[in-house]
Amino acid sequence: MQAHCEDETVSIVQESQIDKAANVDNEVEQGNDQKEGQSTPVENDDRIVSKLDRVLVNYIWCREWPDVQTEFGNCGISDHSPMVIRWSNYERCKGYSFKFLNHLTLGTEFIEIVKQNWLKGRDGCAMYRIMRNLENIKAGLKELNHRKFRDIDAKEIQAREKLDSIQEMLQTDPMNVHLLKLEKEAKEEHAKLYQVAAMFLKQKAKQNWICEGDMNTKFFHQTIRLRRYRNRILRIQESNGSVYTVQKQIVQAFESYYKSLFADENRIWCLNDNEEEEYLP
Repeated sequence: MQAHCEDETVSIVQESQIDKAANVDNEVEQGNDQKEGQSTPVENDDRIVSKLDRVLVNYIWCREWPDVQTEFGNCGISDHSPMVIRWSNYERCKGYSFKFLNHLTLGTEFIEIVKQNWLKGRDGCAMYRIMRNLENIKAGLKELNHRKFRDIDAKEIQAREKLDSIQEMLQTDPMNVHLLKLEKEAKEEHAKLYQVAAMFLKQKAKQNWICEGDMNTKFFHQTIRLRRYRNRILRIQESNGSVYTVQKQIVQAFESYYKSLFADENRIWCLNDNEEEEYLP
């Protein structure tokens, strides 16, 4: 019966298109301080702990209030924790990190860009050359994406509207050779743009079942927005106890941590030309 209720709850949540709100602080609450099947408390790793309280939000909430976060307090003598919803001072980043887009491989220029940029870096150790070659390829692919695939959604809509217009004219003159030629060209153009747009949305939404059906643009845009909402970091605490909620401070805290991590002399290593591990003193 319990498993059936859990399945129903999950099904309702999925059908309603709601998701867990971004939260900080406590993630796990102790359920009953005892091991399953026992009536006395236990003090070892066998005790039961679970997440009892959640704040669920829908797509409209994420769109209208993207900076909201939930704080969970201590449960005290209760099984449940108090939940406080706060508006954070989250600042959107101006730029985005580079992500390889699968639709770039559809262009005839892709292989040539990779070949040309991979052969540029020849100086330094093997690891440094790989890093420089990847940087060169990234710059070339960003330029290709900006030049050929920018605003792909708008281009796909324009191509579809153009095809619709031509087909409407064919309704009144179905034997027009010129219109038939234009329709063929418009179909090919729209098919290419549709494929690119579908690959782009599939990769961003990470929904495997898109391969089995038509693309639902509204759904995938909502899914992308929900993923971004979940993946945001609204608060971070350093080892010295300092807590940051401003986005610039959070970025600086991450940078500072990894700079100190990679600057540790006991951790730094590279590959020399003989592909052997060389630890720096």
